[in-house]
Amino acid sequence: MDKKKIIIIVAVLVVIAVVVLFAICSNNLFKPAEEKLPSGTWTVKESYEGSLTSDFSTTVQNLDDATHYDLYIENVLIGEKCLLDESVRSLSILFTKPEAMEVKFYSSETAEEPLTTAWCHESGILVFPGTEYPPAGETVEEAEGGENSSAGEAGANHNEQSGSGEPGSAEKPGEEGEEPDNNDETSGSNNQSSSGDTGNANEAPGGNWIVEPYQSGVSDFKVTLQNLAQVTHYELYAAGTIVGERVALDHYVRSIGLMFSDPDLLEVYFFESATAGESLARAKCDGSGELIFLDD
Repeated sequence: MDKKKIIIIVAVLVVIAVVVLFAICSNNLFKPAEEKLPSGTWTVKESYEGSLTSDFSTTVQNLDDATHYDLYIENVLIGEKCLLDESVRSLSILFTKPEAMEVKFYSSETAEEPLTTAWCHESGILVFPGTEYPPAGETVEEAEGGENSSAGEAGANHNEQSGSGEPGSAEKPGEEGEEPDNNDETSGSNNQSSSGDTGNANEAPGGNWIVEPYQSGVSDFKVTLQNLAQVTHYELYAAGTIVGERVALDHYVRSIGLMFSDPDLLEVYFFESATAGESLARAKCDGSGELIFLDD
């Protein structure tokens, strides 16, 4: 082999060695780039000045597959699955405990399994699995550059808090507390069936409502009904926001106990079917446990 070829081979080997050494030193050859963990924030704002309801919303980064989210408080679904740029509206009082709030992110509206779950830190930060807040070795003030985020302030301010009932969060058709003791029933009919009594159609409608404890922090709302034979389903609204979803007359609406804490905020709409658009009647919840039917 002539001298020229040897020089060329040596030069090539030197170049290859330099490239390999550089790649190893920069960890780009054998170690893949670290994937960024998801991060985000949550905010709660008063729906409008003087409103008893507030709107919960989120921002999220490094979670490209996410399109929708669910909000849970005390393991109870609040509202319904919504787009990332939409908000969940409900009673402001439900957002007084950020530590009980978590957000599940999904890849579509119909997805059943979440991509991931984040917990709401009182500062307004979403804490995802594999992360901690504030970061190790830092205080909340240091992590936030010495200022509290507006989300955190909203999370601690009762005038800027939010929530709803079980699945379904919408404005009620036409309109828009002392916490109940979970060891006692909150107002309503005593020892009555929740299915209702059809009664005499010629008599004025009547009925009762009751709240029964289900488990810690969670209760069931039920109604009894007389003299409305056509009614088969009902919807419950708190301060103008639906709690849960339309249910059969002999079923309950389950939600956080705070949702039912102020009877003055509760209204019930009655329907002749599960899909009827117009309600047959509506009633306010009296503090004594009676349903006060309203003239539309």
